[in-house]
Amino acid sequence: MRNLAGTNWGASEKTLKTLYEGTVRPQLEYGAPAWSSACKSNLQALDFVQNQALRILTGAMRSTPIKTMESLTGVQPLITRRDTKTLIQAEKYKSLPKHPMNSRMEKPIRNRLKRSSFVHQSRSLKRQYLPHLPESTMPLDATGTCPTPW
Repeated sequence: MRNLAGTNWGASEKTLKTLYEGTVRPQLEYGAPAWSSACKSNLQALDFVQNQALRILTGAMRSTPIKTMESLTGVQPLITRRDTKTLIQAEKYKSLPKHPMNSRMEKPIRNRLKRSSFVHQSRSLKRQYLPHLPESTMPLDATGTCPTPW
């Protein structure tokens, strides 16, 4: 991205944003639900990469606040995207009755480890975003599709 932004003709912000959203961000978000229980320093390393990309997109200096660059470019923070993907994955597990994680999502959490697990994190996020979530989800049928409600 830096090479494209710094060449003689200089790529537009739209081109750079498309490049970021199509090549860089998918790599940062790969396995996002699994990253939900990662330590803070690992998540900050991913955020650092996005922040560098935002600086290239906007041409901003290092002192420019990240929130400002996110609002200028319309790029969501990675933490928001990770939380969303974690909640979606948790609902997928709940909607598949034969999936091994289905039973783990319903059982109480055993706190043997000091780290939080995917189940712990998804429950915490669900409590946090409860007012914004739908009340129930429809279970999938054997083919993996939603049955028609009528």
